[in-house]
Amino acid sequence: NPEKQARFAMKILILSTNTGGGHNAAGNAMIDALAELGVRAEMVDSLAIASEWGSKTVSGVYASVARHSPRVFGAGYRVVGKLSPKHGHSASYALNLVNIRRLEEYIFQTAPDAIITTHVFSSQALTHLIKRGKIGALTFGIMTDYNVTLFWEETRLDAYILPHPDLVAPYMAKGMPAKRLFPYGIPVTPQIAPERDIAAAKRAYGIDPECKHVIVAGGSMGAGKLPRTVRALDETLPSSVVISAVCGNNAAAKEELEAMGNPRVRVLGYVSPLNAFLASADVVITKAGGLTSTETLVQRVPLIALHSIPPIETDNAAFFQARGLAYNAKNDEKACRAAVKILYDSNVQAGMLHAARQHIPKDASRRAARLIVNSVEHGRIMSPEK
Repeated sequence: NPEKQARFAMKILILSTNTGGGHNAAGNAMIDALAELGVRAEMVDSLAIASEWGSKTVSGVYASVARHSPRVFGAGYRVVGKLSPKHGHSASYALNLVNIRRLEEYIFQTAPDAIITTHVFSSQALTHLIKRGKIGALTFGIMTDYNVTLFWEETRLDAYILPHPDLVAPYMAKGMPAKRLFPYGIPVTPQIAPERDIAAAKRAYGIDPECKHVIVAGGSMGAGKLPRTVRALDETLPSSVVISAVCGNNAAAKEELEAMGNPRVRVLGYVSPLNAFLASADVVITKAGGLTSTETLVQRVPLIALHSIPPIETDNAAFFQARGLAYNAKNDEKACRAAVKILYDSNVQAGMLHAARQHIPKDASRRAARLIVNSVEHGRIMSPEK
């Protein structure tokens, strides 16, 4: 089949970063969706291409500050936003040009037909090369948070995948052309079942299907005050409710929770794939990271946002609450109250399910993959849906 052969020969490069697990998760979702169309895709850490040491430093500092000093992270983010020039380029843009030559050489050697970026850092670097005529491939940016994130407005990619239609106008207000904005949703792996079987998911993880199951997760970094939240839930919820704590790479939180020796609390480290485990939950309590939240809501699992990192994740949490998608809990006590309400009030469950169906599409990765493949085949941005 000539069409299949052409698609097999198509090459897609995905540029991500290791600042949290969400950007890589979005990239992996696109790899899966493109594979369904017979297209090969490779994902690399764009910061590591320029400097392995630089990538480890940036990801290490990000993880440390976000986990231990989220308010400092938020304050720094706001200061950077206020200091960003209205004309010219930001400091972030300039920093991402360090060793830009290595990224240029890598792209030249790889010779992709399209480049996808899942982080604004790689989008800024790519923009610099585009402006200098160094990129012949079509370029696509994937936003992974439900807000207008800093610096995307100074990028010049061919198309952007937005998390929600309500973000089109705010990004346009930043000067981004409407014709380049595609509000398809945040990509999650297409392997997620269209309708989850919660009983089967519970059995797969050794949980009695008759028991309620609450998952507390802190993202790949294990951020948030997981032990404190678990203790509050243990004191509030009936003894029949199973509590799982996903600590990610936070060894200290995992050790503290294990030391509790509570038989109904399941303590886990880094879970992969997390989406399969989320399917076993009656409620998920987590900081409002774009990918974990989306993987939860795509599977129509009720969500409680807690200990979100400001301002990006707190903006996500506010976005969810405004649309009835999640409870935005200000503290552990309120999160526990919300958990009880969700677990035992069918009207609350039905309302959250309706909101998820209305606002969180299940086919975002497939729609984005079709857009990319169709555009490459035509040599310009062309949505297959028009």
